[in-house]
Amino acid sequence: MNARYARGFGLFEILVSLIVVALGLIGVTKLQSNALFANTDAYHASLASFLAYEMAERIRVNPDGDSSYALAMSTAPPTTLDCVASPCSASNMARFDVQQWISILSTSLPEGAGRIGFSGGAQEAYTVTVRWKPKMAGNCAADSSAGTDYSCFTLNIITS
Repeated sequence: MNARYARGFGLFEILVSLIVVALGLIGVTKLQSNALFANTDAYHASLASFLAYEMAERIRVNPDGDSSYALAMSTAPPTTLDCVASPCSASNMARFDVQQWISILSTSLPEGAGRIGFSGGAQEAYTVTVRWKPKMAGNCAADSSAGTDYSCFTLNIITS
């Protein structure tokens, strides 16, 4: 090849290699960002599971609370009771448990909320649902129905 035609060829190769390296670094940055989001979502899912099981234990400890544990999806504590300072009845203790649980959910999870369904009868059953706003796509809607705006963890408990 004639030296006259090869002038600037090395500069062009360097420019192309810089573009390829820059695109690779952008890809690695995006991959790291997605990994951080997935790690945060996994932490929130683990915390939601722990908090749902914590409420299940509160329900098991107070079997006379029954329907006092029932709660629609909520982000704010429904009542302001203090069963630490003075004794409470079983139903007030249930309300106090729910109050503390919702308070923990709303401060521990992004847009954290909870719901407790109750069905009485021969076998009392509870459905504890914890909802939060994930960084990536979720598995439920704001009302815990089908959708992907929020993530939900649901736990079914039979006490009798």
